[in-house]
Amino acid sequence: MQGQPGRDEAVPSSAGPVRVRPLVVAFRRAMFGVGPVATARALLRGMRRKDPAVTQPNAGLPQGPHPFDEEHGVDTGGFRSWRELQTGGANDPYISGYIGVGPSIARRLIGMVEIPEQYAFVDLGCGKGRALVVASERPFRRIIGVEIAGELAGAAAANARAIRARYPARPEIEVLQADAATFVLPPGPLVLFLYQPFEMPVMRAVAASLAKSLAASPRPAIVIYVFPVLRRAFDRLPILERAAEGTLEPTEEERPYGYAGRDWTDQFMIWRTRATQPGISGERSS
Repeated sequence: MQGQPGRDEAVPSSAGPVRVRPLVVAFRRAMFGVGPVATARALLRGMRRKDPAVTQPNAGLPQGPHPFDEEHGVDTGGFRSWRELQTGGANDPYISGYIGVGPSIARRLIGMVEIPEQYAFVDLGCGKGRALVVASERPFRRIIGVEIAGELAGAAAANARAIRARYPARPEIEVLQADAATFVLPPGPLVLFLYQPFEMPVMRAVAASLAKSLAASPRPAIVIYVFPVLRRAFDRLPILERAAEGTLEPTEEERPYGYAGRDWTDQFMIWRTRATQPGISGERSS
């Protein structure tokens, strides 16, 4: 997810352009987001399969709250497709949809950051804030979630308040409804967390923003990217180097809550700034 992108040109008041808007969004997503080849393959897979979870991912999810939510008194569960999260903004075609990262996976990856009190933790496309809640278990200097969809940003803010009330000693969680493509990164050492929240046009803008910010103010930075299908956006930044990569499996109690309830593992990649060598434990793990 992202947040509050710049608006498209004004749409005439006639009904025609309003009706074609979903088609325009789908076309832009196919051509410039996931790409026409990936879109065609997804359509073919959908036509071949009989599994209702292909078109209704919620059908495979267990009923009732996620165990993580029960433990912490929050609501980070459920699934939302990219079509359900449209804001009317220019970056709508590049939203990836929402399902929360496995808490145990987030915990292991965020736990690799050494000396967290030096860093601001920023989750771009934070959804309902599950990774933010996990990050609050560690003493980060700041914890910030950035989310484009109002529904999800509101849920993340409510979850942040719940965590603040239940665990007052933890770092405060800040949630901003904002566009990741134009979000201004905070000063000081930085951890960026991404759970494949958007497609390449926005990811490319995020990578460019990171490079510009680090050039203007050199400092340690770490990028943690789960399900890194757009890894090339960060591989192409000369200021970054890969520090760790591999795959992680969720715990048994989390496994049914993956996409459509299927068994799953998550690949991850972590980058760090070359000159400053921020600390990452468990390098090149798998």
